[in-house]
Amino acid sequence: MTQEVKEKLRTWLSMFPQSTHPLDSRRLYDLVIALCDTDSAIYDEDIREMLKECKPDWNEAYVEDFIKEKQLLISDLRAFLDYYRPHH
Repeated sequence: MTQEVKEKLRTWLSMFPQSTHPLDSRRLYDLVIALCDTDSAIYDEDIREMLKECKPDWNEAYVEDFIKEKQLLISDLRAFLDYYRPHH
């Protein structure tokens, strides 16, 4: 994971990553764009470790559900962006 991706991940997770508020969504989109731009991957363990720092009060079961849900979303957003960019 690049430093840029790590910073975007920290910014997104330190706020309200479970929210669908436009500002929170934009932080997630910034992360996905950085992942695509740097051809980086983000692993469950990366998110888990950052959540320990940013959201220490979240219980383990919630963390695992969050990771599963957000990894699917990140994957879908990456796929869309990878498709979109060459066409525009």
